[in-house]
Amino acid sequence: MRIVVACLLAGLTCTFPAAAEEGVRDLNSIIRSLAPLKYLPEHSGKPRVDLDVRFQVSSAKLTKQARRQLDELGGALKSERLTGQRFRIVGHTDASGAAAYNKRLSQQRAKAVKDYLVSRHRIAAASLESVGMGEEQLKNPLRPKAGLNRRVEVLALGPPPQEKAKPKRSGERKIKW
Repeated sequence: MRIVVACLLAGLTCTFPAAAEEGVRDLNSIIRSLAPLKYLPEHSGKPRVDLDVRFQVSSAKLTKQARRQLDELGGALKSERLTGQRFRIVGHTDASGAAAYNKRLSQQRAKAVKDYLVSRHRIAAASLESVGMGEEQLKNPLRPKAGLNRRVEVLALGPPPQEKAKPKRSGERKIKW
C-alpha cells in the first residue's frame, strides 16, 4: 500500500506482478507452504496450501484469475525445493446443491487444475493426483455456502516411492559380450 501511495505522490507509473493481485498467492508463499522449513514452529504440520482457484459457476472451466493463480503454483512446483515431489490436488465445493453433484464437480475441477499444470507448465502428470471432496471438508462449516469453502488444496506427498530392485533368479548369470 505504501509503495502505491508513494508512486502516486511522485507521479510515477508503478507496475506490480500478477501475484500481487488480491487473492492470488505468489510462488514463494506456495513454496514455503509446501516445503516448510522444519526448524520454524510456524511450519509444523502437513505441508499444504489452500488456493483460491476460481471457476465459472457450475463449471470446471478456469477463470482468468484461476489461471494466474495456477501459473504461480506451476512456477512453485518447478522450483528447486519442490522438484521431484508428488502432490495431491484436492477440489472442494460449498454446500449449495446436491452432495453427489458437488462431489462430481469438485473432481472435475481438481482434474482441470491438474490438466492445466501438465499442459501449461510441463509438470509430470505422474507427480500429480487429483481428488474431489465435494462438500465433505468445509473450511467454514458454520457458513456452508460461503465462498471460502470453494477452493483447491494442494498437499505435498513427498518423493515418489523407490522401486525395489528385482532379485536375480537362482542360476541366472550375467553374460559378458
